Amino acid sequence: GKERLKVISRPYDKLLMVKSICRDSEKLNEVEPSLKHFRSLVNKLEGVNPRKLNHEEKLAFWINIHNSLVMHSILVYGNPKNSMKRLSGLLKAAYNVGGRSLNLDTIQTSILRCRVSRPGQVFRFLFASRSKGKAGDLGKDYAITQPEPLIHFALCSGNFSDPSVR
Repeated sequence: GKERLKVISRPYDKLLMVKSICRDSEKLNEVEPSLKHFRSLVNKLEGVNPRKLNHEEKLAFWINIHNSLVMHSILVYGNPKNSMKRLSGLLKAAYNVGGRSLNLDTIQTSILRCRVSRPGQVFRFLFASRSKGKAGDLGKDYAITQPEPLIHFALCSGNFSDPSVR
């Protein structure tokens, strides 16, 4: 009964669910130091050279970048119920990694070599941006070197059923 439910839910006891985003300037002042730190970390990604990482390091790096970019996108663009608006927001967000502007679509298809199923994906070509540089360079220099069949279990797309992101 109830005891079993508690045991099952323990890993999620300390998770925070963002139900809405407050734009109150007083509240934003409270988190400004954290936002500045986050921005400085994102800016440092430009100097990262993924070519120097081995397979396991690339896998961990790109999963973390992917999930961070999803959270960043939701914080900036919100998490609308309309799947097209949601997809648009997810694909607008991009990080500069090693001098290349990369969005979620590029990370999923060219680097992690997987496709995350999401509503409205049929229309993703309308919103997907191209990364700077030759597409072949991404595969050779940035992509993981071996297929990872379980990668979908590590990627978050902002859905309730996705893995939790810490």
